[in-house]
Amino acid sequence: MIPMDSHANCRRRLLPPMVASCRYHRRQEPPPTEDTRPIHYRKSRYLDYCTEMPSLTGKIAALYVQNFDDDVALAAANDIEILTTSLSRKIWQKIMILQARQSGD
Repeated sequence: MIPMDSHANCRRRLLPPMVASCRYHRRQEPPPTEDTRPIHYRKSRYLDYCTEMPSLTGKIAALYVQNFDDDVALAAANDIEILTTSLSRKIWQKIMILQARQSGD
């Protein structure tokens, strides 16, 4: 049996890091995750992240057509901005509902 006292021995034997038993590759406890937080917190945080994409989409559409003279393109960008704003508003309504339920529990 090859002694596992150095990191080089682990590499020579091509052991996966979590299987090797040297001091460099001992199994460690995973860091704490957000899964220990309440479900209301995780849901509201997820929904908060979901509002970012429609917001960015609307802003990109406005920036893209800002120097256009085409009325159709300007109208399309305006429609996209209205759509993404409405979607973000709906998501924020869900966040408010979650927060109200959390304070009621």
